[in-house]
Amino acid sequence: MTPDTLKAIAPRVTTRSETFRILAEGRIKSSGVRQRLQTVVRVGLSDVETLAYREDDL
Repeated sequence: MTPDTLKAIAPRVTTRSETFRILAEGRIKSSGVRQRLQTVVRVGLSDVETLAYREDDL
């Protein structure tokens, strides 16, 4: 997702939770190495707490 796409849809996005799962995947083109990161966070009024974190080689 690009920053412009996020800006376009942001006014239509709502949530009823303060707990989120974030999944990110990256790849190095030259070697083909891939890595996936997954974390579960709770967003508070003044902080973000990490509840779980995991890394996977693909």
